[in-house]
Amino acid sequence: GDNTFDMVRQISLASEIKLEARHKLVTRLDLYASDQYKTIFESVINVFKYEFEPLVRQQALMGTCIISTENNIFNENGGIGLTMMLDLLAERGYRVILDVIRNEKPINIDLKTGNIKYQQK
Repeated sequence: GDNTFDMVRQISLASEIKLEARHKLVTRLDLYASDQYKTIFESVINVFKYEFEPLVRQQALMGTCIISTENNIFNENGGIGLTMMLDLLAERGYRVILDVIRNEKPINIDLKTGNIKYQQK
């Protein structure tokens, strides 16, 4: 009865979470189109058009496309290009598994902690 409903309604509805995520997505896309990020956003769009879209078309009947890339745009500027691409794919309704291959070489190993420092190739 009422006790069950009170317990269950502590969990957000999926539709509410999706709506909030959609609002945040639109806000981020607007930011990407601003002068601060416009150049890199245009580059990300071009990566999709010329590198990813042919793969998406090739794998269209699978429902989900698997893309592996070594494109450095996803490593630059703190990785904002990767966030932009994921947002762009979500906005346009694509179902993609995106594997960004990072070419790094170890430059220092801390023998006490085991931490490894890398440098981009």
